[in-house]
Amino acid sequence: MYEDILESLVRARRGGHAGCHHLGADAGGLSHYFAFVAFFFWVCFRERSAFARVLWLILIFLLGNIAMATYALIQLAKLKPDEPASALFARPAA
Repeated sequence: MYEDILESLVRARRGGHAGCHHLGADAGGLSHYFAFVAFFFWVCFRERSAFARVLWLILIFLLGNIAMATYALIQLAKLKPDEPASALFARPAA
């Protein structure tokens, strides 16, 4: 992907058509954006406060998979020993 960005920038500098690869318009780039948004919907489902939702949105867009893995590990650590993993897809009790 970085090669595409570099190539597009070089073409644009030379006056050629830069295309839209630098915008992530290829299938790989769009799937990353979709994954971030889908994961954020899960965060919104789990988090009750608007502050926590906004904070995680910023972290997800800044840190990407690192923030997503951290959130998932935090949620796993919050599970009680007798709770199944499927409890991650239910709203936590207030």
